[in-house]
Amino acid sequence: MKKLLIVAALTVMLAASCNEDDPAAPTPKPEPSPYSGTFNVDFTLKQSDCQFPPPLDQLRTITVNEDEFDWAGMKGTWDEDEKRGYGTSAQTCIPIPPPTGCVGCWVVEYDVTFATQDSFYGVVNVPYTYSAECQATDCSSSYDVTGVRAE
Repeated sequence: MKKLLIVAALTVMLAASCNEDDPAAPTPKPEPSPYSGTFNVDFTLKQSDCQFPPPLDQLRTITVNEDEFDWAGMKGTWDEDEKRGYGTSAQTCIPIPPPTGCVGCWVVEYDVTFATQDSFYGVVNVPYTYSAECQATDCSSSYDVTGVRAE
């Protein structure tokens, strides 16, 4: 009887330890970062050599996940020690009317630092390039940016 109890106890312990290493077991989701959320973002034009620098003010969703920083779909890097997110968007290109083959392209470069979990500040640069058909000079706009968590 004593052997049977020992075998049963070992079987239960073995089954429990196997379950801990089961790759099919669901992995727990990491806690969401307190820096993630939706923010009212204000952009103040700092410098531009573009004829029509775009207004950029709007709500932005920010997601922080370990060392990744996502600003409204623009993937970047999160530095937890500095509470800083930075990155560059993918290039976007559009035809510029009238249809003459003129194409304008831009990227968004951002670098923001959180003062608190509910506010940040930083800079956003938007360089533009144009195809030869545009007969336009490349230009860029630079903005100071501040953000406050939306309620």
